[in-house]
Amino acid sequence: MKQQLSSIFETLEGNPSAGDRIERNRWPDQQAYWDLNNLFRIWVNKQARLTYTLIGDPNSNVIVVRVIEFFPSHKEYERRFGYD
Repeated sequence: MKQQLSSIFETLEGNPSAGDRIERNRWPDQQAYWDLNNLFRIWVNKQARLTYTLIGDPNSNVIVVRVIEFFPSHKEYERRFGYD
């Protein structure tokens, strides 16, 4: 798992929007998601998912990738986002 996460972080470093954008009406009503402007998910492997947001500084070309939540199983991801 550690190697898979490292690979995902390398991917996001090169292409921060590599994940799938999640529509706002699908965001969980959890405190971690309340103040976000955008939300993405990326598959770590067949089961695991990671959600993250992009934060940009308007005075520079720096984009920060902030991990919001890691889901070790697809079932946990489905529960949080209300797909089940």
